[in-house]
Amino acid sequence: MNPADLYFDLEGRTPRKDWWIGLTPLAIMGYVLPDTFHFFLYKLFAGYLPSHRLYAIAILASVALLLHPILAIFIKRLHDVGRSGWWAFFILMPPFIIMLLIMLDMPPLFLFGHPLGRMALHAQTALALWFIGEMAFRPGQTAKQD
Repeated sequence: MNPADLYFDLEGRTPRKDWWIGLTPLAIMGYVLPDTFHFFLYKLFAGYLPSHRLYAIAILASVALLLHPILAIFIKRLHDVGRSGWWAFFILMPPFIIMLLIMLDMPPLFLFGHPLGRMALHAQTALALWFIGEMAFRPGQTAKQD
């Protein structure tokens, strides 16, 4: 599959092999970009904003760069396994909510020391593992999806 179609086209299907090939660089960039952005933001704004806020801004900037390619590849894989592309938002929304809470200086409840936090963390982890398992191991459909 053409990389431009894989990362930017929201229609169509993606087989497992192309999904893994497309997801690997996105995952690597997802780990590298926030630290890179934080490094430059810290150099520019160290005296003006606390470090945790700068890191949240760095993560949001990384998400802004990677959101469309991640959505495109997940939506096409969801189409391939016979699900609606809207399922991707169930997995991708909690990290946005967490970053919003950090940006507003509101301590999220999912912190490890809080019982509700541990429950929320376990629920999100279980949901993410189910979703990755669904995408990575479930065979695609052979019939055309309407």
